[in-house]
Amino acid sequence: MNKVPKYILGLIRNFLIGIEQISAHQLQQIETILNGGDPPPLLLRQKELARELSVCRQTVKAWEEKGLIRPIVLPDGQKRYKISDIIKEYK
Repeated sequence: MNKVPKYILGLIRNFLIGIEQISAHQLQQIETILNGGDPPPLLLRQKELARELSVCRQTVKAWEEKGLIRPIVLPDGQKRYKISDIIKEYK
Protein backbone atom coordinates (compact mmCIF):
# COMPACT_ATOMS: atom_id res chain seq x y z
CA MET A 1 0.00 0.00 0.00
CA ASN A 2 1.32 3.45 -0.93
CA LYS A 3 1.76 6.09 1.71
CA VAL A 4 -0.78 8.88 1.78
CA PRO A 5 0.70 12.33 1.02
CA LYS A 6 1.26 14.46 4.12
CA TYR A 7 -1.13 17.19 3.02
CA ILE A 8 -3.93 14.62 2.67
CA LEU A 9 -3.11 13.26 6.13
CA GLY A 10 -3.34 16.81 7.44
CA LEU A 11 -6.76 17.29 5.86
CA ILE A 12 -8.04 14.01 7.26
CA ARG A 13 -6.61 14.78 10.71
CA ASN A 14 -8.16 18.25 10.80
CA PHE A 15 -11.51 16.87 9.69
CA LEU A 16 -11.52 14.15 12.33
CA ILE A 17 -10.48 16.55 15.07
CA GLY A 18 -13.10 19.04 13.85
CA ILE A 19 -15.98 16.63 14.24
CA GLU A 20 -14.81 15.85 17.80
CA GLN A 21 -15.92 12.23 17.56
CA ILE A 22 -12.52 10.58 17.73
CA SER A 23 -9.96 10.04 20.47
CA ALA A 24 -6.26 10.74 20.13
CA HIS A 25 -5.61 6.99 20.23
CA GLN A 26 -8.07 6.32 17.40
CA LEU A 27 -6.51 9.14 15.37
CA GLN A 28 -3.06 7.62 15.87
CA GLN A 29 -4.32 4.22 14.68
CA ILE A 30 -5.85 5.78 11.56
CA GLU A 31 -2.62 7.61 10.76
CA THR A 32 -0.65 4.37 11.17
CA ILE A 33 -2.94 2.56 8.72
CA LEU A 34 -2.85 5.43 6.22
CA ASN A 35 0.95 5.37 6.35
CA GLY A 36 1.03 1.69 5.41
CA GLY A 37 1.22 0.22 8.91
CA ASP A 38 -0.70 -2.78 10.17
CA PRO A 39 -4.21 -2.14 11.46
CA PRO A 40 -4.94 -2.89 15.11
CA PRO A 41 -6.37 -6.35 15.81
CA LEU A 42 -10.11 -6.80 15.55
CA LEU A 43 -11.42 -7.78 18.98
CA LEU A 44 -14.85 -9.34 19.27
CA ARG A 45 -17.13 -10.09 22.21
CA GLN A 46 -18.19 -13.71 22.71
CA LYS A 47 -21.60 -13.00 21.17
CA GLU A 48 -20.04 -11.28 18.13
CA LEU A 49 -17.56 -14.11 17.60
CA ALA A 50 -20.33 -16.70 17.81
CA ARG A 51 -22.35 -14.80 15.22
CA GLU A 52 -19.36 -14.48 12.85
CA LEU A 53 -18.64 -18.21 13.10
CA SER A 54 -22.33 -19.23 12.96
CA VAL A 55 -22.19 -21.06 16.29
CA CYS A 56 -23.89 -20.43 19.63
CA ARG A 57 -22.23 -18.61 22.52
CA GLN A 58 -22.00 -21.86 24.49
CA THR A 59 -19.82 -23.32 21.72
CA VAL A 60 -17.41 -20.39 21.97
CA LYS A 61 -17.34 -20.83 25.76
CA ALA A 62 -16.68 -24.57 25.37
CA TRP A 63 -13.81 -23.90 22.95
CA GLU A 64 -12.31 -21.50 25.48
CA GLU A 65 -12.66 -24.03 28.32
CA LYS A 66 -10.93 -26.69 26.16
CA GLY A 67 -8.11 -24.26 25.38
CA LEU A 68 -8.91 -24.12 21.67
CA ILE A 69 -9.24 -20.33 21.73
CA ARG A 70 -7.87 -17.79 24.18
CA PRO A 71 -9.52 -14.51 25.01
CA ILE A 72 -7.83 -11.25 25.82
CA VAL A 73 -9.02 -10.10 29.24
CA LEU A 74 -9.49 -6.34 29.42
CA PRO A 75 -8.60 -4.38 32.59
CA ASP A 76 -12.27 -4.33 33.61
CA GLY A 77 -12.50 -8.15 33.33
CA GLN A 78 -14.37 -8.31 30.03
CA LYS A 79 -13.15 -10.85 27.48
CA ARG A 80 -12.43 -10.19 23.83
CA TYR A 81 -11.35 -12.56 21.11
CA LYS A 82 -8.80 -11.66 18.46
CA ILE A 83 -10.41 -12.73 15.20
CA SER A 84 -7.04 -12.85 13.41
CA ASP A 85 -5.76 -15.52 15.84
CA ILE A 86 -8.87 -17.62 15.34
CA ILE A 87 -8.69 -17.35 11.56
CA LYS A 88 -4.99 -18.39 11.58
CA GLU A 89 -5.68 -21.30 13.94
CA TYR A 90 -8.45 -22.83 11.86
CA LYS A 91 -7.32 -22.19 8.27
